[in-house]
Amino acid sequence: MPPLPCENLKDRGDSDLQTYISQLQDYCTLSAYQLTKENFIQTIKDSNTRTNNVYLWFILSVFFKKFNESKATKALVESSTIMRLIVDTDVSEARKIADVIEVVAKTLLTRFTESENYDGAKDLCIRIISLLQKDNQKVITSFHGPLMRLLFKENDVTGSIDYINMDDFQLLNENGSNLKKCFNPAIDPISLMTYFYYSGCICLKLKRYVDAYILFESVIMLTSKGENQPHDLFISSTQKYILAGILAFKKSPSIISIMTNDLSRTFTYYQNDYISILKIFKNGLNISNDTYETFLAILKTIKEKSDDVSKENYRYLCIIDEYAIKYSVVKYKKIYDKIYGSDLRLKSLLPKDVNMKEYLEKICLEDGYNITIDDNDIVTFHESNNVDTSSVYTLCGEIEVMEQKLMVLKNIIYKTLYDKECFMDGKFDLKKVEVISTTIDEKY
Repeated sequence: MPPLPCENLKDRGDSDLQTYISQLQDYCTLSAYQLTKENFIQTIKDSNTRTNNVYLWFILSVFFKKFNESKATKALVESSTIMRLIVDTDVSEARKIADVIEVVAKTLLTRFTESENYDGAKDLCIRIISLLQKDNQKVITSFHGPLMRLLFKENDVTGSIDYINMDDFQLLNENGSNLKKCFNPAIDPISLMTYFYYSGCICLKLKRYVDAYILFESVIMLTSKGENQPHDLFISSTQKYILAGILAFKKSPSIISIMTNDLSRTFTYYQNDYISILKIFKNGLNISNDTYETFLAILKTIKEKSDDVSKENYRYLCIIDEYAIKYSVVKYKKIYDKIYGSDLRLKSLLPKDVNMKEYLEKICLEDGYNITIDDNDIVTFHESNNVDTSSVYTLCGEIEVMEQKLMVLKNIIYKTLYDKECFMDGKFDLKKVEVISTTIDEKY
């Protein structure tokens, strides 16, 4: 077989890396698309993942752009070749060709997910993240979003928290092999929104409600800042933002202050149930029996919906329901020393079929209350000698931390994501944490 036109580019020779990348980019742009499928396959087979890895990344990226290799069946390039290439690629060189690596890795990721090889997809994301991070675990790549989506589906999401970064990260516009001096967004907003959204979903699972609240608010802020943002992602994030706010602070958050009038009208028009939930808990968990009946009707409506998001939201609404019932009981501690159990049942939101004694024992065990009911149906609210105020200080501390984190995120989103003046030679002149840009839109 005669030498291929790109044969002399297999080895870098004496060229510095940037010059070599420029040569490969020119070749791939001008000539590589003319190669036949057989030429590509032979070139890939003849290349060594250790000595020709930069060259091989470029050839694979052009091959995947030209031919559909996302299907696992009849794939001409084996997944093991790409996984081995990831391991053999020098981390110092990977950043320089991040966009090229992304094309190849996203194709393989699609192959894994469409064949339901979720372990392979997760392993791929973790390997690419490790490669592009260069031992700096604070770097967020465009593969964090897909990884969080995969981790969210697992039963045990405890380990996922290692990939959630909310503090002190900054954005780096990593053009990779793109040598043009153009100012693109530091990271595709949809990719960043996907990362925030699934990170928030994981935090909800872990009962880290304040963190979830911050992450969902970040999605809403990104939606408010940009144009043509994904409708479903915005709606789902706003729904969960409301639920996370109630779970974290025991009252409805404000959505008007964090979104544009158009977005507010859109959400209000499509999401009457969640607007009603906002109104129900706007003053906290202290709601009337009639209002509670309205809430139960909404709960039933959402339970009957078949989509996954509604199923998730229903679980968190049930927790809010438990909070409201508990508050309706313990709030009378401030008014009465003693009360008949029958009166407490009428005044509170306790369901009729709940055993009063068992319920009181349960909340005393879980929350440290000292409430008893005797054989004469008299409920006694006992004073505790050791009043635990730590929860108040904990909540105050969480609110302070939340405000600090939100300030960091707002600063990133509003001042760097779309501000061209923040770029210097194609990069942000910032020091702490970097976000590798994405060249492929994430689909929610």
